[in-house]
Amino acid sequence: MSVFLLILALCCPAMAARIQVQVEESSLVLGQTVTLEVQIIDGRVTGVPEFPVGAGLRARYRGQGQTRSIINMKTTQLVRYSYQLTALTEGDWKVGPFDLDVGGQRLTHPPLLIEVTAASKGEQEQVSVRAELSDEAPYVGELVTYHLAFRRQVDAHNIRWTPPETPGFIVEPSAELAQRDRSQINNGVETAVLDIHLPLRATGVGKQTISPAVITADLPAPPDPRTGRRPVDVFGRYRLRSKSLPTTPLAVEVRPLPSAGRPPNFSGLVGAFTLELAASDTTVVREETVTVTVTLQGTGVLAGFVLPAVADTDQYRVYDDSPTVETIVTEAGVVSKAVFRRAIVPLAEGTMTIPGIEIPVFDPAQGAYVTVASPPVGLRVLPGVASGDESVQRFSTGQDDRRRDVEALGDDILPAPGDITVADRTFAGALPVMALLPMLPLFGFAVLGVRAVAARRRSDPWAELASRAVPSAADQRMAMISSLFRDAAALRIGCTPSEIDKNRLEPLGEAVVALYLDLESARYGGGAAEGLVTRVQAFVANRGTI
Repeated sequence: MSVFLLILALCCPAMAARIQVQVEESSLVLGQTVTLEVQIIDGRVTGVPEFPVGAGLRARYRGQGQTRSIINMKTTQLVRYSYQLTALTEGDWKVGPFDLDVGGQRLTHPPLLIEVTAASKGEQEQVSVRAELSDEAPYVGELVTYHLAFRRQVDAHNIRWTPPETPGFIVEPSAELAQRDRSQINNGVETAVLDIHLPLRATGVGKQTISPAVITADLPAPPDPRTGRRPVDVFGRYRLRSKSLPTTPLAVEVRPLPSAGRPPNFSGLVGAFTLELAASDTTVVREETVTVTVTLQGTGVLAGFVLPAVADTDQYRVYDDSPTVETIVTEAGVVSKAVFRRAIVPLAEGTMTIPGIEIPVFDPAQGAYVTVASPPVGLRVLPGVASGDESVQRFSTGQDDRRRDVEALGDDILPAPGDITVADRTFAGALPVMALLPMLPLFGFAVLGVRAVAARRRSDPWAELASRAVPSAADQRMAMISSLFRDAAALRIGCTPSEIDKNRLEPLGEAVVALYLDLESARYGGGAAEGLVTRVQAFVANRGTI
């Protein structure tokens, strides 16, 4: 009977599709993140619902879920689309209106009004984030650095960042993002600072606005307004809450390269550069190779750049090798270095000059086109040995060349014709094989014995982890125990160490998650490192449990 009722309910027509929008809170503090849900009842949209969001807010899609219920013999289907809504700028902002196509039917919902206010002064002093650009009026093709500084006077865990949207710029692919932790002490108060340097290349001319970047971290929860005490967990530690800290948007104007004074052979390089040239030797034997190393270094993009070609002459030939290019991001900016190796083969004896190199570039500091150049290279070419002249003496030793051609000393031994083989068919020829036949069973038993011993001696992975030595240096010690914890947790869970995070560790218990957060805080967030070595060693000794 129950099966019949279920089938009957599923066959009943559903109600008309509806849309609902819910948000956890409509009054947010700057940096606060809440959950926004778009609910489709008795319908489904194609793809993920999209809707306008005010400039002071940011919405990120997280996922969807579906439920089905039967009420009064009617089936109701509910599809939830979940978003993270983060307050980035103070003011009143709208989310919506919502206008969706649900199965050919247009469903609408009025916009939501979200109020964003500033955080309390005390909280602002404890954590802050600031962003700046190394040059707010760069030229097209110029490399600039987006610098974000996250300052905090409280412990921060699980720090992550969302890069800004950079219209008019691209992230330089030849350089890697750089980040560094440091500490400052002002008036006796220690402040931990996380510096992030993002290399950008200007590509679009005109006024641009770089959107806010967002730092998200787990910070101590604020005190209870009734008691004035901070909430603690079962282990006596302060409870944490996730907080997002946006930077302010940056207004930038990208300038075009001036056409006045542009040389016809402009290299396309934008930045301040230096050029150095060094020869492996200035005295060389004719038709032997001398290597000229060209080093070009500066603040611009060098990936893909090639040296100006040098034409071959009747005195020398030139061969270029593939360059090695390195780009690093420092506190002072982006520095690129390209090393070219140019092989020169002299064809004539005497003194010759290899012309220098001239590279026209645009220097943003001067706002003009300049030419970086290297001096010419002078070579003294000595006479060498002509190929095939057996009467001339060797240049290096002064001795006659006494080498001889290969001589044939006899005829080759021809193989047996066809598929004929030659073998000893006598009893003496078969005697070695007959003697080895009784040894085959013994050999098999020996192999099995060796495999059994090897299986018994296979090392215990937990014992191997427990035997790792702890370095004495503080930075090396933190890196080692963090790696030891990840390896042990991965062995316990059954995944790779790189996949270890807070969510994967939750099945192991709150104590293991707390140890993971303390390790992350000590290594990246400036938290205390006391007792971590003992706790990690105990975690390994207990085979992944606490």
